[in-house]
Amino acid sequence: MADHVPGEAPRVSDAARHKAMGHPTRQLLLSWLGRGPATISQLAGSLGVAKGSVGYHLKVLHGAGLVHVCETRRVRGGTERYYRRTPLTAAPPTQPRPAECPPPDNEPLTILRHLHLTPTQATHLRTTLAELAENTPPQTEAPNAAHYALLLTLHRR
Repeated sequence: MADHVPGEAPRVSDAARHKAMGHPTRQLLLSWLGRGPATISQLAGSLGVAKGSVGYHLKVLHGAGLVHVCETRRVRGGTERYYRRTPLTAAPPTQPRPAECPPPDNEPLTILRHLHLTPTQATHLRTTLAELAENTPPQTEAPNAAHYALLLTLHRR
């Protein structure tokens, strides 16, 4: 696991990063850490989640390159770590494809956009995304059905 290099944004491209972003507690942590650095204790208190659980989820996020330790302090004989969300960019395809050849179904689709929205626009986008997620086809146990995960996140930076 490489430490975060300031000025470099890791590319969201591998399954481990997508999987790491898929847990609701990790989504909360990413959202909270987007506001500024925080320790495990601060996050646990603010989110009402046990410190051990916060520590575990931060370890997963750190391993996936989604958060990094931005500062450490010596406190009562221990080391206190401040975590910050790592800036992300979506990875371009590894090889260019002809326009008529769509990406394979098993290739993750990741789009990260930074938006400037009015409160009305943000509410409309939130409603649209919620409707999209709620209106997905029902789960099927058909022999040719593949498992997919849908992760939609809209948060204020």
